[in-house]
Amino acid sequence: MRFLIIGRCASAALALALNSSLAAASSAVWNGGTGTWETAGNWSPAIVPNGSTTNVSIDASTSVVTESSNSAYETVDSLGLTDGAQLSLTKAGGISLVGGLNLSGGATLNLSSGNLSLVQSSPSISIGGSGSIYFSNGTNSIGFASTSGAAGTQLTIGRNVLIHGVYGFIGGGSLYTNTSVINQGTIDSDGGSDLYVTGDWTNQGTMEATEGGLFLEGTGNNSGGTYAVSTGGTLYISHTTAPLLNWAPLCSRVEPWT
Repeated sequence: MRFLIIGRCASAALALALNSSLAAASSAVWNGGTGTWETAGNWSPAIVPNGSTTNVSIDASTSVVTESSNSAYETVDSLGLTDGAQLSLTKAGGISLVGGLNLSGGATLNLSSGNLSLVQSSPSISIGGSGSIYFSNGTNSIGFASTSGAAGTQLTIGRNVLIHGVYGFIGGGSLYTNTSVINQGTIDSDGGSDLYVTGDWTNQGTMEATEGGLFLEGTGNNSGGTYAVSTGGTLYISHTTAPLLNWAPLCSRVEPWT
């Protein structure tokens, strides 16, 4: 059963291997100011970060814009945006993330034309800290890179993270399978269009439709989470394995959605 809710109201040999792995890791720190990711001089050391063992840090109210003419993905291990930093992905590709994303101090990741692609070999990736991800334009996604979807792939959204905006997919695109989303933060369709949570999902935080449609696909499980639907918002739920909430105070009508 699906529901349509219209509302008002993520040994020695071993030691040698470990040391080799640690030695291979590198760091890239943004030098400050506004500029493009692909310009080596904007980074310390002066190398464009693009490697699965590279840890990237962007600090101090910095705006970074990736070049729209480049359709490739930059691959990094971890990505940290701190102290209100802003990273805008404006090209057709985006960032391919092997490890986690950490936002702090109100930092913002803006998905304008680019995607945040989660590497399939990392079965569990978290978005943590305190900040937001905004879908500002087009059909963009935060999801695992393979449409086949390895079993057990999981995205956890931290408790102080807000994901919102105009139109996008969280967990993958419409063809992504076997991906689960654990929401501990806030997912809000507030841009007048639709956001999709694909694959199976667990809500421990807040899911809301302020202005536009929020589509919860796959099998859902409510685990202490809350839901909100404002005037102009529509919440679509595929099916759940646990009762969601007391519907009466939330919405004006509940009916099957197929």
